[in-house]
Amino acid sequence: MGKILLVCIILLSWAIADENVFWSDLEKVYLQNVQITDTNCKPAISRIRKLFYDGFRWDLLIPDAKKYIKPNDPISLDFQKKYKGEIIILGQPEDFKHALAGLDSYFHPSRATGEVRETSGNSDLCTWLGDIASALAEAYKQQIPVDRAFQLYAGDVDLRANIAAFHICALSAPYGTETYKFPIVEICRGYYQSWHDPNSRAKLIQEYSSKLGLVMQANGQFTAASRSQFCQANLGTLKSVALVYYYTSRVVFSDADANRVLNLFLDRLEYFYALQ
Repeated sequence: MGKILLVCIILLSWAIADENVFWSDLEKVYLQNVQITDTNCKPAISRIRKLFYDGFRWDLLIPDAKKYIKPNDPISLDFQKKYKGEIIILGQPEDFKHALAGLDSYFHPSRATGEVRETSGNSDLCTWLGDIASALAEAYKQQIPVDRAFQLYAGDVDLRANIAAFHICALSAPYGTETYKFPIVEICRGYYQSWHDPNSRAKLIQEYSSKLGLVMQANGQFTAASRSQFCQANLGTLKSVALVYYYTSRVVFSDADANRVLNLFLDRLEYFYALQ
């Protein structure tokens, strides 16, 4: 029993240390990527995002950030190397680079262009819609069950990052023009602390769900009507975006599989709401 306790203490200490180092590194890479000509904090976020997500398709998804160049300085490259995987925040694995991609899309909203121009906006494509569309596409490409593909390509770590991006954007609004003084660590740290409080997390889920047009009841379940409307409204778009991920026009995604993916997404939102 004593050995188990010691191991737990060591792991907890590592997690806390890892988190503190991350916040320090985030502050450094942000300050490194703010330029004297920037009038707000958004270009720096774009530059940091490009350390992890960059290229032609991302220029289509976030066209207003196309002009910003991926950084190549030692601080930025070290950040890229250290945080290309998941990190530990308050003892839980998080994909912060995924949250950065979503945050950049919220900071630079636009209609998507090119292959994904049929969709309503780029923030959905860079967050929940892009994730679940890739899951649907991979289910067909790999010929695996839709539920399994959802776990692999649109799992909880991705969903948490998507929700984080939405709320961090809202929390950033009062500080957007402060550039060098933009309190990125304070905002992000405060958000994750709220996420780990059950009451605060429930409120965060409600606000995020409302943005998607969903109505959550007091029991933490979406109303049948709003769930049905959400699936109907997004069915065609999901299949269109999945087709882009599939890289061919020959496949036909069934309505049943697309609806299953949409409902799995809604199920996870309800799960997070009820999580203690």
